[in-house]
Amino acid sequence: MLRLRSELSGKRYNALQAMLFDKKGNRDVNATYDFNLMCCVHGVVDPCLTDKNLMDHFGASTPKDLAAIFLLIFCRNVLIIRLSLIRKG
Repeated sequence: MLRLRSELSGKRYNALQAMLFDKKGNRDVNATYDFNLMCCVHGVVDPCLTDKNLMDHFGASTPKDLAAIFLLIFCRNVLIIRLSLIRKG
């Protein structure tokens, strides 16, 4: 079962938000996905996305890569469930 922190600290969240802007202070829309993944890395308590054994098991080189892998697994599972419900109709 997935366990989350009750909240990210303000300092952590501000540091993550800095990812959303380029050096000139313009919003970098392409960085939104990375921002969301890093919120997962710092917000998920269990499983620990920084666990080296877990990263090795899934072939992830960074905690952010592991969060992306888990997101894909989750989306795939939701799609499978929805398709099975449609077929049962």
